[in-house]
Amino acid sequence: MNLIMVAEFNEQAGCLISLALITEDGHREFYEVVEVEEKLTDWVYDNVIPNLNKAPIIFESFQTKLRKYLSQFAAINVVVNHPEDVSQFCQAIQLGEGNWMEDL
Repeated sequence: MNLIMVAEFNEQAGCLISLALITEDGHREFYEVVEVEEKLTDWVYDNVIPNLNKAPIIFESFQTKLRKYLSQFAAINVVVNHPEDVSQFCQAIQLGEGNWMEDL
């Protein structure tokens, strides 16, 4: 299944702020905002945060919801519009030292 992904993050290689995935047919979507502990840049604070339209959740809850969403697919291809999105997705599926969401 092709999933179209958009991520918001704090500058290049900064922390993940939000992640959205939608199937290419538009029928199944995922969108969550993650609590951020690092200081946001002025541009992100002024231009990204006001448009999130969802309360942030802790990263562990975000990962639980992401895993549940991804588990409905036998296989996925993630389509991105920015190279940093790939890095952010890979970090999102990391569950800890040596562990990741293996059933993807």
